[in-house]
Amino acid sequence: MPQSPIRILVVEDSESDFDLLSLRLAHQGFHADLERVETEAEMRAALTGTHWDLVISDHKLPRFSLSGALRVLKEHGPEIPLIVVSGAIGEEAAVDAMLGGADDFIMKGNLSRLAPAITRSINAAHTRRAQRLAEAALRERDSTLHSLAANLPAMMLRLDYDRQTGDFGLPYAGEGSQRMFGVGPEVLREDPAPLLDALAAEDRTALFARIAEAAAAGTDLTFQGRTVSTGDATQRWVQLSATLLERNETHTLWDGILYEITDLKHAEREIRELTAHLEGAKEAERAAVAREIHDDIGALFFGLKVDLAWLKKRLAHEPSMLERLESMVGLLDSGVQMVQMGINVHFGGFPLQRPLFFKWVGPDGRSIIAFNGEHYGMFQRYARSDENSMDAMAAGLQAYEAKLAVQEYPHDFAVLSLTHYS
Repeated sequence: MPQSPIRILVVEDSESDFDLLSLRLAHQGFHADLERVETEAEMRAALTGTHWDLVISDHKLPRFSLSGALRVLKEHGPEIPLIVVSGAIGEEAAVDAMLGGADDFIMKGNLSRLAPAITRSINAAHTRRAQRLAEAALRERDSTLHSLAANLPAMMLRLDYDRQTGDFGLPYAGEGSQRMFGVGPEVLREDPAPLLDALAAEDRTALFARIAEAAAAGTDLTFQGRTVSTGDATQRWVQLSATLLERNETHTLWDGILYEITDLKHAEREIRELTAHLEGAKEAERAAVAREIHDDIGALFFGLKVDLAWLKKRLAHEPSMLERLESMVGLLDSGVQMVQMGINVHFGGFPLQRPLFFKWVGPDGRSIIAFNGEHYGMFQRYARSDENSMDAMAAGLQAYEAKLAVQEYPHDFAVLSLTHYS
């Protein structure tokens, strides 16, 4: 039972019937404010500027009609319910009234149904009002999303993957497909083949593999690949980023966005080339410094050996002093070898680029093929192993491969990482 007062507009020509209606509502526990009108003009004036919870209308009116009351009420606002309360009405007229918008029909001789009918009609009107507002909000949201999707430099999509057959479809494809691939979204919804055809062959295979992997694991989906525009044959890069929406027994669904990252890829390449150039300049500087150090220390060692040779000649008759000089010569030779191993670009490898094969020459003149590899910290830096992500590791190793490509490194290479546990 409603607790607040109910405002009811009564379209009724009989004042006695109006009073009877008021008494019956009071007897049934309704706290209601009622107002009576008889004509269309009076009804319009009452509806203007005043809130009404319900309208009760008689069927037969000398200066107005039920159909007229329904029409005026619709013009004012469709959420206000109307109940027909009449003493005599045919079955056909009752049906017409209900079809015309009346919420209920009650005979004046059976007003015991009035209270529950009022409660039910008001509740139904509240539901209709809430539904109308929700539908309006939904239409506004859809319109906003459609406008955003149509103007984004990307394509919004929903991807449905069948894990049994390995096929996928696009239940939804945004307007951006026309701008990105020259294909309307309705075409891709029917068949995603034009999108696949736009990918490079190897990237198309990689896309299927990535979708299958994410579907099996039930994870979000990411992918980068190259496309070729039909119009200008320009290779572009695109990225797919999709969030897992649903995964049932056979199908996996993602909602995501496909957007172009060509400029980003170009920037990454320029950064790699600049990094490689800086690394090369740094290695060249190290080599120059090493040569200078080698020359300076070599000259110093050479002067020491000359002085020691002079002393040996002068002290040949002193066996104890000669023995000490021989020891000093041996220590000096060891120092020369250590300098050669640590600095000289032909012997030590410190200034050499990594990775690199080179010939190492020992103090006795013998040589072996040696490999100047990366420090184990390289794997941490390039492979981003601290991120605990295979995707991050793959991206890091690709960046390292690009670095070697810029340096025109001619050999294959392998990554070997060993962990020592004490």
